[in-house]
Amino acid sequence: LEGFDDDPEASNERRLEAILTAWLEELD
Repeated sequence: LEGFDDDPEASNERRLEAILTAWLEELD
């Protein structure tokens, strides 16, 4: 994922949280 480097650490946590949420919803 490119273009999410405004605040690398904060956006990285947000991204991981969003991916995890989407993944859990996939399983359900």
